[in-house]
This record gives sequence, C-alpha cells and structure tokens, in this order.
Amino acid sequence: MSPVRSDETVFRGATKMSKATQKLDSGIDLNRRDLSAVVSSGEDDDDELEVLGRAMNYQIGSVTVPHDWLVQKCDEFGVPSRLVPSETRPSSAYKRAMSRMLTPERETQSNVAGLGKDVELELYDGSGNSHKLKARVFFEEDEVGVDGGQWEHHPVGTFSYDSNTQDIRCSQSGDCPPALTDVWEEATTWARDEFDHMLDHHNGTDIRNIAYYLRLYETDSVLPLNDNGGLYFVPEGPLTDTVESIQDLYSAIDENWREDGSPVSIRLIEIIDNQNRREWVQNRVEKSLEKMVDDVVEEAFDMLTDDNDESTASEIVREVMDELDAAVETADQYNSLLQAEFKVEELLEEHAESVGKDKEELVEQVMAQSQIDNF
Repeated sequence: MSPVRSDETVFRGATKMSKATQKLDSGIDLNRRDLSAVVSSGEDDDDELEVLGRAMNYQIGSVTVPHDWLVQKCDEFGVPSRLVPSETRPSSAYKRAMSRMLTPERETQSNVAGLGKDVELELYDGSGNSHKLKARVFFEEDEVGVDGGQWEHHPVGTFSYDSNTQDIRCSQSGDCPPALTDVWEEATTWARDEFDHMLDHHNGTDIRNIAYYLRLYETDSVLPLNDNGGLYFVPEGPLTDTVESIQDLYSAIDENWREDGSPVSIRLIEIIDNQNRREWVQNRVEKSLEKMVDDVVEEAFDMLTDDNDESTASEIVREVMDELDAAVETADQYNSLLQAEFKVEELLEEHAESVGKDKEELVEQVMAQSQIDNF
C-alpha cells in the first residue's frame, strides 16, 4: 500500500479567501468559434454563427473505480493533474467499507447452523468511529410461550478504526451467543475485504469531485445557469477542452465501472450566440458577480468585528482587494465574451447602499483603495 497522505480526503478543499490562487489556468483565453460552415443560419450567407460556450450538467451513479486505472485514464484523456484523486486514506476507506459491508444479500443469513433459523443483521453507528453489528432472530410462539412469537436481539461485535496501525479493528462481543460466532467471523471477512477494496478504489464521491473541483478552481469562469445549481456555463475556449477531457473520462468510467442504472456522464450543449441566450448568460454573470462581491465583503466584515482577530482594518481591506481579483477577472472575461460592461466598482457602490452603517464604511474603504490601485 502506498504511503498515507496527510490530507483527510482525496482532494484539498479551497478556503473562501483563497479562490483566486486555486485556478487551473489564470490566463484563460475566451475564444469564439465560427459555426457558419457547420450550421446554416437561414439568413444571409455572410452571417456567422458563434458559440458563446457550453451548458454543462453532470451526474454520477454508483461506481467503484480502481485508482491505478483512473490515474492512467486521466493521463490518457488529458485531465489536469490537480483534479486527479489521490489514493484513498485508510480512515476514509474504513468509513466507506462500513457503508458497503451489509449488502442486501448479506443482511439475512439463512438457516444459520446451531439455530436452524434465519438471522437478520444490522449495523449501527457506535461511539467515535465504531460500528456495532447486531443480530435479531425470530422465535415462534411455541418456542418462547409468547403470543405471536418474539424477536430476540443479540450483540455480535464491534468494528472500529485504529489510527495507530491505520487498519480496521474487529472485536467480537462478549455477549455474542456461540451460535452466532460463525456469523461474526463471516462478517469480519466482509469488513476486511471491503476495507482492502476501498483502499485502492474510488467511489462516486471522488469521481463527482473531479467535476466539482473544476468548478471550484474555475469559479470565476464556470458559472451556474440557474439559482439551484446543476447546470453550469463553460465559456468557449481552452476550458472547454478540459471539460471535454473529463467527459471522455466519465464515459470510460460509465462503460467499465458503473454499478447501478444511473449513468456517469457530463452532458454539454453548445450555446449558440443570439440575443436571448446572450441575455441569459449576461444575467447569470451579473448574479455571480453580485454573489462574489457580497461573499467577500461579508466575510471581511466578520473578520473586522471578530474580537479575537488581530488583523487591522487596513489589512482586511487589502485582503478584500486581493479576493476581489476573481470578480474583476470574471468581469473582464465576460465583458470580452459578451461585449458587455460589467464593473465590479458599481457592484460595490450598490452594496454600500444596501447595508448598515458599519458595513458601508468598510465598503467605502475598499472603494477608496480601489481608486488608488486603478481597480
């Protein structure tokens, strides 16, 4: 097994105040593509059809994907290396093993030796990172003298994660009936097999995070096309190549490793430039810029009012300016793409008019600083 990485999950999440430094490519060139040779506009032959970008939607069904296979395919399809999941941490493999251990086929053990009865197994969360396996057995009325019969519940054992050995620990309960010892031993085999399996495999969360972290790292370019998420705008240019590489990867995963009926896919729809679609994208850009500005100012104000924070007001204003770089870059990119005039300073002015006196002073300091820096 490869050396254990220090990150808790297969990715490192970005903090809110560091998105500008998390980009895959800070010099994205937004290019229009001429479609006049592919699709007829139905109008003058001199008219050109242009693609503004792609609408992107992705979904991930149940999968387990071998790590080595995934790394190889990411390299083959050109998925950026920082989006490629690292090997699963043992602690995460343990949690995933517990969630997978009791399949429907394993939950009921038929005609258990020593009992001659079916045994139903249940796994419960215990204290800390432990999971308790319990069994219940039904006894008929004539066996227990209770009208309608009775269910008997028995502790079987406990699974936990040993952080020192980075391994799963299996402890049989002292109250486990001898007739259930074979059931416990089989359950420990399932748990260890699942743990070993998840150490070198990725689940659907890891695969979904490839697309999710693309959005996180490119938050100033990939924008939601509705308020509830699920559909995103990817501007035409080099970034679409990255999305298409992930699309190819997801197709290969779907073909080789899908475990249920839900597909693993990214769907891309070209958004051809016309007035309605341009206005749609422009509206979403404006909403995204407003949210960027609001989030940065709100977080800065929280820092300013935190009695335990030693940052001075001027330092916070400077940090706000750095964080607003992402909003400025978004505005610049989409001004070029849409021939629009998004201005972050105007959004700051609007923000100052809609907040309380204390926040207004903070915004005014940011605006004053922005004038010095030719914001």
